[in-house]
Amino acid sequence: MTATIEEHAGRLTGKGNPLTTLGPVLGEGDAAPAFTLAANDLSPKTLADYAGKVKVLSVVPSLDTPVCDTQTRKFNELATGLGEQVVVLTISVDLPMAQKRWCGAAGVERVECLSDYKDHAFGYDYGLRIKENGLLARTLLVLDADNVIRHLQVVPEIVDEPDYDAAVLAIQMRRNSAQVLRAAPWPPRPLRRSRARPRSPAPLVGGGSRCQRPARARLRRSGRGGQGAALRTCALLRRIWIAK
Repeated sequence: MTATIEEHAGRLTGKGNPLTTLGPVLGEGDAAPAFTLAANDLSPKTLADYAGKVKVLSVVPSLDTPVCDTQTRKFNELATGLGEQVVVLTISVDLPMAQKRWCGAAGVERVECLSDYKDHAFGYDYGLRIKENGLLARTLLVLDADNVIRHLQVVPEIVDEPDYDAAVLAIQMRRNSAQVLRAAPWPPRPLRRSRARPRSPAPLVGGGSRCQRPARARLRRSGRGGQGAALRTCALLRRIWIAK
């Protein structure tokens, strides 16, 4: 019994004509489905092969079309400044040999081209296979190091270019997060306790709290208060006694 495949009519257009995508509609925060695609030498490439890296999936209908050509060349330029922890994958249904020929002619070396020609499982699992022509919908996905979708844009009109700036922003955020996680020690180091002993408060003259000392000193200097009055009286009696 064949499983029913979801259809989403009018999800995008091709030169103004409504197109239908096959498969589920994924969203940001979803786990990216596992995939097996063909490299230029026909060897299998899986999502697990890029474990621990931020992954940019640049999905195009065909490299032999002007917009797909521009999109892939653009990411080849952008990949220069993205760092080693980011990998850019261009995915289409072009034959692996055709992808290899195109990359050689275009001088593309920083983008890895993978093909979904064999069983079209990637297109179905990611909900990007177009029913009317069998191609893949133009899409940008950014997956974090844990294969969670952090950015997803299915371009509404297939002949338009994607939003590169939004994708680059998502890439930078994921890349910075990965750098922080790698730099942070695990398990966390225990906090060091200071060896300095706390100072004990100085003894107070006359008792009472420290905040009372200035007030008492002022009273003694001004002669106010009971103790000041007694001292003043003694001094007066001493002067009288001496005068006699």
